[in-house]
Amino acid sequence: MLWVAMWGGAKLTRWNPATGKLVEEIPFPALNVSSCAFGGPDLTDLYVTSARKEMNVAKLTKYPLSGGLFRIRTNIQGMPTFEFGG
Repeated sequence: MLWVAMWGGAKLTRWNPATGKLVEEIPFPALNVSSCAFGGPDLTDLYVTSARKEMNVAKLTKYPLSGGLFRIRTNIQGMPTFEFGG
């Protein structure tokens, strides 16, 4: 599956790349969701970053946790990363 952070969309989406279908949407209390990565001992924790860039007072009032780092405990295991060998 493909996880996509929705900048300006206040959500994280999960897509099936074989079918192109949206599988899941996870809303966030942050407007600019910027990236995500699996971690934790079993790679089942999904870490999600967000940003406060170019947000005015009204947007910050609506999304006060913008700029935060979030962790979602899932029942999905992410894939390990590989070190660059040079």
